[in-house]
Amino acid sequence: MSQKTHAIRRFGYTEGATEIKSAGSKVADLPGGCLNHHWTKNIIASPDGKRLYATVGSNSNAGENGIDKEDGRAAIWQLDLTSGKSRIFATGLRNPNGMAWTEDGSLWTVVNERDELGSDLVPDYLTAVKDGGFYGWPYSYWGQHVDARVTPQRPDLVAKAVVPETMPWATTLQRSASPLPAEHCCRSGSGTALSLASTGPGTASHAVATKWYSCRFPAASPAARRLMF
Repeated sequence: MSQKTHAIRRFGYTEGATEIKSAGSKVADLPGGCLNHHWTKNIIASPDGKRLYATVGSNSNAGENGIDKEDGRAAIWQLDLTSGKSRIFATGLRNPNGMAWTEDGSLWTVVNERDELGSDLVPDYLTAVKDGGFYGWPYSYWGQHVDARVTPQRPDLVAKAVVPETMPWATTLQRSASPLPAEHCCRSGSGTALSLASTGPGTASHAVATKWYSCRFPAASPAARRLMF
């Protein structure tokens, strides 16, 4: 399975078809290889349809397999469909899962962060993604909080690590890829939505979607709000 996630491929569309039988054609390569942790990837088109964005997770928890194994990973890639050229849009995102565009044109993603620093660290997060932004992994988390397990250290990168930009309490988004808990939402249109759900103390937040929802968390306690945002 993991060896089938190292490229973006194009397939012809046939009205009424229930399966794809053609091999398709390659649009762009993505990081893969024999060592290919976090092999799942998400793709989203820009609002104008001119570019694609793809998430690529890290090859480790905190760089323990060697920094050389992380080339092009823990990142979101941008592909220009006109020129066919691709580039890294943002880095330092350990395992980005799901993407969405807000109405103001900002790209958002949810990030699964590193483990084994205790029950409350490191929190997963939902953030806006800045073009050229570095979000810390593996050298630091939530800005300049250094992960001392990583060698060699990179204080130059830590100094410019972006603190995740958290989401307002009531936001409408446009696209993502997982079931959305009904208790958090009310239907408000077509399309899909991105929201945040927590699975335990200091742990997982994830991208969730169904139709187009306006998502609110009015009953969240102060502790839950600190956890989720």
